[in-house]
Amino acid sequence: MNLLNIIKNNDTNELERYLKKHDVNEVIQGQDLLTWAVYLGNLGFTKLLIEKGAIVNKKDRLGRAPLSIAAFFGFVDIARLLLDNNAIIDAMCMDRAYTGWEGHIQTDILDLFREHDWDCVYLDDLRDIPEGFTGARTIEDAIYLIENKRLHILSLDHDLGMDDKGNLLPTGYDLVKYICQKGLRPANKIHIHTDNVVGRENMYQTLIAAQRRGFIDDDIEIYHYPLTANRYSGGSF
Repeated sequence: MNLLNIIKNNDTNELERYLKKHDVNEVIQGQDLLTWAVYLGNLGFTKLLIEKGAIVNKKDRLGRAPLSIAAFFGFVDIARLLLDNNAIIDAMCMDRAYTGWEGHIQTDILDLFREHDWDCVYLDDLRDIPEGFTGARTIEDAIYLIENKRLHILSLDHDLGMDDKGNLLPTGYDLVKYICQKGLRPANKIHIHTDNVVGRENMYQTLIAAQRRGFIDDDIEIYHYPLTANRYSGGSF
């Protein structure tokens, strides 16, 4: 029987017989067996192939590992199984969870990745926190997350309100200066979503200059525009 039909028919016994004559990491139509099992959403076959020695982090010709495929389709149980067997979360996994199948943000996958210390952070004192992000209302909140998590996306506001005495709180620009002074890698991608034109330009140019001078990693993607539409409903978070 054709392997893809075996997987589609969920025939575990036939797969066991197939593996007695074929390498568990065999490539069929450009994909190895584990990738096919994940792509077709077959949890049982994924488990069996891992038990038989399938390479969990093997990438296909497009650079996709099985975990990134599970993330794209929102296969939470398969993603959890892969992670339990030493699958590696990387930038592609985060990207594919955030822009999943038919444009869906795979929030359950992102929640799972948070358990493994990967996150996306949105710094803003008032706006609604976008789907798929963890909110930081102050730069202290943001610094804690930057220093204790692996961030894929960091989205920055500039003005962060006042304290109870009417004094302006540290701004997103203060956070940018802290990042550059400390030589931190705050995230794989930084977006600036503030409506403060001057603040946006200051943050962007400071980050670009720090990158040019080698103070922060040169592969960090820096964008002077928001990733998502700014929204404010007046609610708490």
